[in-house]
Amino acid sequence: MSNRLGQTLEGSFFILQLKGLLVLALLLVISDWGFEDRLDIWLADQMFDFTTAQFPLKESWFAATVMHVWLKHLMLAFVLCLVGLLAYELLSSKPKLNPTQLANLKIIVSAAIILPLLVGVLKAISPIHCPWDLARYGGHAVEFSFGHIIPEGKCFPAGHVTSTSWLMALVFIYLPFNTTKARWVWALTFGIAFTTGWVQQLRGAHFLCHTLWSLWLSWAVIVGLAYYFRGKRYAPSSTLLSKQAAARL
Repeated sequence: MSNRLGQTLEGSFFILQLKGLLVLALLLVISDWGFEDRLDIWLADQMFDFTTAQFPLKESWFAATVMHVWLKHLMLAFVLCLVGLLAYELLSSKPKLNPTQLANLKIIVSAAIILPLLVGVLKAISPIHCPWDLARYGGHAVEFSFGHIIPEGKCFPAGHVTSTSWLMALVFIYLPFNTTKARWVWALTFGIAFTTGWVQQLRGAHFLCHTLWSLWLSWAVIVGLAYYFRGKRYAPSSTLLSKQAAARL
């Protein structure tokens, strides 16, 4: 009974996640090809000072140092701590985590490692330039178009977003036994990841579609990892957790 309960709650979450992916995909379409002009170009225009021909926040201390350098280092330190914890759990003769908690840790660590690597590879082969590289914003490059070949811009999707987007995997700490907290954790971590990308947009480092594509990829990878580690292999780890799940119905 409790096993079916856990599978039902978790299965519902996977369905909700997939619906969310479809909504985000729609936003991607709108940001890339929506309206008469592209939405992401319009937003970049609002962030660019055409009088001084620069993005005012490009070199600001908060955007360039705190939100780019310091945040990246902070997240790296966090990831290294989680990797160390996972190594301990896998190698220790007396592990502290139960099977469900260990699966959650694997999801989180895997996301933290895979997402930057995946987006890094995609950026390395990308022909799309950053806003500040475009002639429209004082750079040298022409805007990407499928109608002609341009030098590789290596700026798509947004790489810095993945320094925080893996945090969305923390939602599985509370699933399936506390879906309310899970939703709040997901909203908070998604907001952190989006803000990380938005600040780089203010600097002229990325367009909105760059950020949204990184979030879409992050979300899809995390859902895939969760299904692999928890989807069909789920089993309640304790009687207490089973009772908590039943009490929330």
